[in-house]
Amino acid sequence: MIPVYIISGFLGSGKTTLIQSLLNRTDVSKVAVIENDFGEVSFDAAVLKRQGVRLEELPSGCICCTLVGNFKESLRTVLKDGSAELIVIEPSGVAKLSDIKALCESAEFAGNIGPLVTVTVVDGSMAVMYAENFGEFFVDQLREGQVIVVNRTDDKEDEKELRQLLQRENKKAPILFEIPEDFDFASFASLVAGIKTHGHLCTCGCGHDGHDHHCHEHEEVPFQTLTIKVDACRTEAEWEETLKRSLEVEPNILRVKGIVKVPSGYATVQYSGHHIDISGTVEADTVMTFIGTSLSEEDLRPLWSY
Repeated sequence: MIPVYIISGFLGSGKTTLIQSLLNRTDVSKVAVIENDFGEVSFDAAVLKRQGVRLEELPSGCICCTLVGNFKESLRTVLKDGSAELIVIEPSGVAKLSDIKALCESAEFAGNIGPLVTVTVVDGSMAVMYAENFGEFFVDQLREGQVIVVNRTDDKEDEKELRQLLQRENKKAPILFEIPEDFDFASFASLVAGIKTHGHLCTCGCGHDGHDHHCHEHEEVPFQTLTIKVDACRTEAEWEETLKRSLEVEPNILRVKGIVKVPSGYATVQYSGHHIDISGTVEADTVMTFIGTSLSEEDLRPLWSY
């Protein structure tokens, strides 16, 4: 039996950062990562490859609908190879965790995987807004996480409201506002194993105990992605202004990630939850990906060209 860890979380919550941190405390030669990005270009995959981990990429789609067959084939390949002693699954930020759990728990894989541990990463500064605006896509991840990891909580009053939201949707999962330095994948498994549960726990993703079981239809993903090739070279400050202008023109942007040219080489550009981060990188694939609703390529592309 091979342990499987699903690291889930809404757009820009910090999934890849958490996985990187955990991989730093793990023998990566024994780890396989199945990574699914919603955009055409997988920026996160490039980040993980640098750590030397075996990577199965599923770009440009969603694991739980358009890529079900691809996901199953990737999992079969990893299991058949037999070299991995630990499997990490990073779904796209808009995937429903309940659907991915169901795939892993299907009869085909049930005898080969275990334990199955689900971790949900939450951007604490945006959680309440996401729950109100994106409903099932966000809340499903909260309900299905066996452990919830929270990033970006600076205000104690906001933390109180956030904790109420998380506990309302998931009464059993421990909430970690801070990860100990020595925390690794096995630590999550131990934490889950130590949780005492009482009575019947429904696993369909609705988050309620003791009710009539029914199936959930997969909702159409309401998000879109735009990928723009960027050839211009600007300073980091200029690229930050470009990004801010893009957010003014397209206020429905939820997530931005990519690589641009700067005078000293290349830099990653990331945006999520009102946070902008631009920093140097060795990667040289100058492409920007925008994720949101009702985005206009006609409005965005001129801002990122010469």
